[in-house]
Amino acid sequence: MRYSILLKTLITIFLLQTNFNLFAQNQKEEKSPEEIATEQANRLETLLELEPHQTFFIDSVLQHDMRAMYDEMQAMKQSGTQEFIVYQRIKEKWGEKIDSSFMNILSEKQWMEYLRSTNRMTKEMRKKYKERYSGK
Repeated sequence: MRYSILLKTLITIFLLQTNFNLFAQNQKEEKSPEEIATEQANRLETLLELEPHQTFFIDSVLQHDMRAMYDEMQAMKQSGTQEFIVYQRIKEKWGEKIDSSFMNILSEKQWMEYLRSTNRMTKEMRKKYKERYSGK
């Protein structure tokens, strides 16, 4: 009898410890919208060879829009909305706003490279990109 109670206690402690460790790990990995925006701006700075003023504008757009998107999603979550399509539409709306701002900041070549890096180039755009920038 004592062995059974001891075994159950040890198993319970093990399971609680495992759950606590998973919870703590998830808390560490979750980044704020501002951290994500900074990482994205740094990635784009390197990828697109941005000028300092472009990096500043890109970072500013991302800081504002990613926070606004996050806040809107949190409001939906707190209201009890569980439909994936609602969250997808919010993401698309803010993505379009970010892209619209980027179009005004980036050169044509940088814009094409940005689209290429996000896998959103159409066949016509890829052809135009190759003709203009592949060194032919």
